Amino acid sequence: MKVIDFSYIQSATDGDADLTKELVDVFKLQIPEFIQDFELAIQNQDVEKIGKVAHKAKSSVQIFGMQTLAEQLNSIEEEIDKQNPPFDERYPKLLDFFKEQTTQALNELEDLGY
Repeated sequence: MKVIDFSYIQSATDGDADLTKELVDVFKLQIPEFIQDFELAIQNQDVEKIGKVAHKAKSSVQIFGMQTLAEQLNSIEEEIDKQNPPFDERYPKLLDFFKEQTTQALNELEDLGY
């Protein structure tokens, strides 16, 4: 099952191939940064930083139609913003899911020629 809904980005860019490629290139650069930021925040049990990374990553995955991942990131972000909860094991699980989904997304983009 595909994780990217490429029709969403094509709609957002109005089919502009150059803009689409630019967004794909930015996405490809951001993913390792998000993973590194998540890993560091989790290692340090920095819940506030986890929420900030979730917020930044959410918009990137949304533009590629990755709704399941975007919803999980949004849920964690909102919970952290409202409740300032203690660190728990959901955060490493979110990172694992993030890595799995974005790795698959990058592979799908490669298959599409990006």
